[in-house]
Amino acid sequence: MNALKLTMALARSGATLAPNQRTGFWRALSAYARVREACLWQGNELRAQPHLLQTLRDSSRTALAGDLGQAMTWLYATEKLKMSAVVDFGVGCGLLAAPVPAPKAFNKRPDFMAATGALKDVVLLESKGMILEHASGTSWRSGLADGLEQTTAGVDWLNLHGSTAVVANKYAVSFGLVEKGPSLAVVVDPPAKTGTELDAPKQLALLRHHAASWALAAGEFELAAALVDPEQTRERMQLVELLPEVGRHGVAVKVGLQSRRERWYEHVRPVHFISSDLIRAVARNDLEGALAAIAAFNSRPGTSANTREMFGIVDRTEEEGFVALPDGTAAEWWPVDGMIRGPE
Repeated sequence: MNALKLTMALARSGATLAPNQRTGFWRALSAYARVREACLWQGNELRAQPHLLQTLRDSSRTALAGDLGQAMTWLYATEKLKMSAVVDFGVGCGLLAAPVPAPKAFNKRPDFMAATGALKDVVLLESKGMILEHASGTSWRSGLADGLEQTTAGVDWLNLHGSTAVVANKYAVSFGLVEKGPSLAVVVDPPAKTGTELDAPKQLALLRHHAASWALAAGEFELAAALVDPEQTRERMQLVELLPEVGRHGVAVKVGLQSRRERWYEHVRPVHFISSDLIRAVARNDLEGALAAIAAFNSRPGTSANTREMFGIVDRTEEEGFVALPDGTAAEWWPVDGMIRGPE
């Protein structure tokens, strides 16, 4: 875990709730600031910033801890479980047969619905987040039990509205950002099961919404909205071709850069990449092509030592890096006033 990966996860997880609304981009843009506010790395250990608990009021601490817990859960689903699509549970309900109405705010519900690598099985995930001075004495079991109760409520909600036997597995992730000691993530990881296989239109819908949350975090508002709308195939394809394309670690990727229209010249932020073949396939509703692109992305060659020099990236010390995830996306630190510009 490093600052780039956590920033990427915080930006992308926040964009799942409403991937066609611009407000999610501004939250994504603030992800690095929130990571820096909360997190400190001592060697490879992630810790809370000293005195963080004393500088946050209760509501601010709860919100920040919840956001970090959701980021860790999104990252667990994407990186460890190798889910090809991770969407908000309420959003996902509307993509299944029926469609299932999203639960009300007061209903118990999990945070995320995700689809396995081949997009055939659905799992539900609930996150819990805490900011702690010490990890000892923390009741991890109660938080995880509550998380599983919320995923069970999600299954019950789907069953009640006609999507029976869809969910293959339920996961609860509890993350504690700890000041005095290494931070911890505790997971209830059940044995693998198989749910009712999704048909191709539902697989594509989940994949489009996952790609839309990438586009929103990257600042590509029009593309995010077009991906959410199943009728805008031509518009999606046109917008994808407008994205700049570069090479990264042996694979062609599209770069989300429209947010360069905003004047943030004194800052470095993550730039989000997606496999060119993947986003083209998603745009044209080509499920087989999308899965092939994800497989090709994950078989790319290793990191090239001179990649940053080749593409004119300003060298950083603490902040340099490149993070790629199994869903066909990646991120890299990049100065906003760098050499590549987005469409005007």
